[in-house]
Amino acid sequence: IDYIFEGLDSEGNSAEQEVNLAFFNPKFGFYHTLNDNQSLYASFGVANKEPNRSDYTESTPESRPTHETLYDTEIGYKQIGNKMIFGANLYFMNYKNQLIMTGKLNDVGERTHVNVAESFRKGIEIEGMYKLTKKLNWAANMTLSENKIASAFIEHVDNWDTGGVNELSHENTDLAFSPNVIWASQLNYKLGDNISIDFISKYIGKQFIDNTSSENRLLNDYLVNNLRLSYWWDSKIFNTAKLTLQINNLLNNEYVNNAWIYRFISDIWDPSGSDHYVNSDSERGYNMAGYYPQATRNYLLGLTLGF
Repeated sequence: IDYIFEGLDSEGNSAEQEVNLAFFNPKFGFYHTLNDNQSLYASFGVANKEPNRSDYTESTPESRPTHETLYDTEIGYKQIGNKMIFGANLYFMNYKNQLIMTGKLNDVGERTHVNVAESFRKGIEIEGMYKLTKKLNWAANMTLSENKIASAFIEHVDNWDTGGVNELSHENTDLAFSPNVIWASQLNYKLGDNISIDFISKYIGKQFIDNTSSENRLLNDYLVNNLRLSYWWDSKIFNTAKLTLQINNLLNNEYVNNAWIYRFISDIWDPSGSDHYVNSDSERGYNMAGYYPQATRNYLLGLTLGF
């Protein structure tokens, strides 16, 4: 991969720059059939990811992060029966030089990603389907995981009193926006030959907004339930025709699924009373945060026509 772009030099002036990257991303897999109903598989793969565009254009060659490398190992099992399907997958994703945000400013005053030496994601994915009755089916999946920055890194927090930056050391923290528990469930009931109803649930566990594992900066867990009614009919014009009515967030829950954060420290000024985006924390600092609330109960009517 070759990039030629207008970047910055150490004086903040525009300068044409070039970056050359050579990646080798192999993947190996193994599949074994135990019998007519059961199978095993395993895989190992390597993936590389270059920094974001702004990491190139808003930095100098001296302050620019390098690419990250992922080594992904997975082992799985699957069983298919007359009334059920079950699958389980163990995975270990080992990162070298993963790109994260720490609040650090580079030598031209921009916030860009930095590399952390060791980090990982590991866990188990479970999925299944069971035919409860002739008309009622249940499908579900769950992921239980651990997502960590194993090596030490430095967080950079602006000090509004001195105009400088405070450096805080962290180690063995959770990766941002990486919930340890996720699950989903879908109950499907056939009311007739051409009409069905689905009750769909999705749960997302708590997740941290940044990479410090601070309880002052997290998104709470949430559970959302949807109800869907589907009706389909034979058509002389189209191969398939289906009308769908879906009620999203059936229980009218209020929840947030994303946010941004900016941290700073000040002993002589408390802006939390005058700025509704700012709140004080238990770490002698302040969090300026923006949250993205999701829609409460809403309705969706859809028509699907197949050609």
